[in-house]
This record gives sequence, C-alpha cells and structure tokens, in this order.
Amino acid sequence: MRRRTMTAGMAALLIAGALAGCSPSEGGPLEGPRVSAGSVLVCGPRGDGTVYFGEPLTNTGDAPAELRSATASGENVASVEIGVDLEAEVSGQMIGTMRWPADEPYGYEEELLARLVAPEEAVIEPGVTAQLVFSITAEDAARSATVDDIEVLYSSDGDEKLERVLVEYRTAPGSSCADEDL
Repeated sequence: MRRRTMTAGMAALLIAGALAGCSPSEGGPLEGPRVSAGSVLVCGPRGDGTVYFGEPLTNTGDAPAELRSATASGENVASVEIGVDLEAEVSGQMIGTMRWPADEPYGYEEELLARLVAPEEAVIEPGVTAQLVFSITAEDAARSATVDDIEVLYSSDGDEKLERVLVEYRTAPGSSCADEDL
C-alpha cells in the first residue's frame, strides 16, 4: 500500500511539473509599461471616429520576441482590435491616443494603420521598440468602455513568456473625457 501512495505522489509531482512548464512566465525581455493595476488611466473621446491607443513594447533581450497572441479584457467591452506596428519607433509615429477619421489629423494615421500586423505575425527584434495599437468597441455606446488588462503571449529564446499591460484605457461617448473619473 505504501508503494502505491509513493507512486501516485510521484505521478502528481510529475504532472504538476509538466503543467508548470507549459505556463508562460512573466517578467521576460519584452517590456511594456510595468505599472500597478489602476494606477494609470488614459481616456479618448469617441466622437464620430474610432479611438486608437498605442502602447510601446521594447525587446530588452538578446533574442527575437515572437508574439503568439494579444488579448484584452475590461468593462463594457464588445471587442478589442489589436495590431502591432513594428516600425513605430523608427518612423517617429508612436501614439498615446488618436482618433480616425479626425477633424485635425496628425497626417500619418492612414500610413500607421496600414503598417499594422496581427500579433501572431509580429517578431520584435532585440533592442527594438514596437507598438501595440488597439481600438475598443463598447457594448453600450452610450457608456464608457474600459480595457484594464492586456496580455501579450510571446516566445523568446525558447521560453514562453507573458507581458501584461495594466494601464486602463477608456473610450468615452461624445467629444470629451471631462465627465470621466480620471
């Protein structure tokens, strides 16, 4: 009886070890803004356009970071469209927020949006800062929509990693964020 217990215990340890090996670890070479949840809020009024948010991701490692996926969650969110701009830093077109179409455009919106690649197609080379660019569609357009957790799954140097962006991004109905609790 004792032998069976040890065998079952060893099997449990092996399974737990295998499962832990499959889970991505946080804190890898791909770095976004590492802020605590709820400490930073960025708001963009929707007006008549789509609000896009940009968040830099820098590969501080020695190997390429191959993105696997990027997902977002939040409140009153119907969908989040996420793309990666691999040329944002060298083009000088890093954004915080931008609305498109816009009454007063920056002049490069269409170029930036055309450059976006799907997260699973993005490879960020060592030393490069790329940019996540995303838009939020609200379930109820009369209310604000907030994304408060973006998870970027990637592999680098044979390891699966996870970078979490905990900045809160909010789209507000109308032309102002003045009524938002910023």
